[in-house]
Amino acid sequence: MDVLENSKQPLCEYNLINSKGEIISTAKLTKLEAEIKNYAFGLNRANKRYELDSCIETIEDDDSSVKLIVP
Repeated sequence: MDVLENSKQPLCEYNLINSKGEIISTAKLTKLEAEIKNYAFGLNRANKRYELDSCIETIEDDDSSVKLIVP
C-alpha cells in the first residue's frame, strides 16, 4: 500500500495502552499506521500497544481541499 492509498483509509480512534492496561494517550490513526507502530513497539520490546477504540468506516471524499503529502 502506498502513501496515497493509506491517506484514503478511514481514521480510527486508538488508545495507547501500557502493560498494566492503563490508557496513556489517544490518537487518530489508520489501521496500517496502528499495525506499523505496534510492530515497532514489539521490536523495541516496549510495553505499549495501540488498541482500537472506535472507528467510523465512512470517509467523506472532499476533493475541494488540497492535501500536501511530503516524503
